[in-house]
Amino acid sequence: MTTHTTKQRILDSLAPVLAHSAYVSINEERLEAFAEELAYDPVPPWDNHLQFLGTPEQTMQYYFFLDSINCCFWAPKEGKRWKYFISEGEWLQGYYAFSKAIKDAFVRDERLFDASYVAEMSDTDFYAIFRGEGELLLLSERVAIIRENFAILRDTFGGSARTFFEAAECDVDRCVDLLCTHFPTFRDQEKFEGRTVYFLKRAQILPSDIAFALPDEPTVQFTNLDHLTVFADYKLPLILEAFGVLEYAPELLAKIDAEELIPRGSREEIEIRAHTIEAVERLRDAVERAGTVRTVREIDWILWVKAKHLTYRHPHHKTPTTSY
Repeated sequence: MTTHTTKQRILDSLAPVLAHSAYVSINEERLEAFAEELAYDPVPPWDNHLQFLGTPEQTMQYYFFLDSINCCFWAPKEGKRWKYFISEGEWLQGYYAFSKAIKDAFVRDERLFDASYVAEMSDTDFYAIFRGEGELLLLSERVAIIRENFAILRDTFGGSARTFFEAAECDVDRCVDLLCTHFPTFRDQEKFEGRTVYFLKRAQILPSDIAFALPDEPTVQFTNLDHLTVFADYKLPLILEAFGVLEYAPELLAKIDAEELIPRGSREEIEIRAHTIEAVERLRDAVERAGTVRTVREIDWILWVKAKHLTYRHPHHKTPTTSY
């Protein structure tokens, strides 16, 4: 078993970033005020209409596919954002377009439950999952990740996501460690002043998604869910900045407003993600002081859903990456 928690590993690695930041900071006064508001927000229900729910084995296989490529649902400046057709006159964008497209594909083609098939999946079959208007970003990178991850799943875990979770003994820390050990594309980490910084967004969100989707399934009653950090993406810093919790240096905000691409691994991008994680850790503590006990993953879910229903003065930062 792992001798450290996922949270400790990540937070310890962020310390140098937080201590030497040039572009991002946390406004403690606004954080406390925002926590007072969050203390009254319930945890939103899980959506099993726009996400797949079948047998436990099928559901785990679906989320392993989805979270292998759970990233980048935006479009570059002047680009056309990908949309997915739902029904007459109804289109979806963003994550739920992505999750519904994959759900529909799994319902339509049972071969997607077969790791051997997915490991050899053709570009044509993969791209057909995301037909619609516009084009989902990083399609060629996504199909390469899918083939690699399902080949590893086939060769190491008998092709079964359930077998993988059983190998992790439903321990979140062990699950994250096993993902990062066996599946290179889950290793979401960067270098900052010569030191490794860990974010591990997709490696953490996979067990969290399974726990939300299958709350009553006894074989995936994860322990140590409180060992997860927030899943640092681009939506969460957007809402934290909008409420004044995160503050950006003028030069960084100008780049974001101009929709300039912020390179993966750049100091600006690392600082945004590091402060997002730290801010939500502090928010959790402040929400508890306000009288409501929440795990970080519950706050993550509250913030993510809340972010979808707001309008913003500034766009989110745009980093082309398969990490988030």
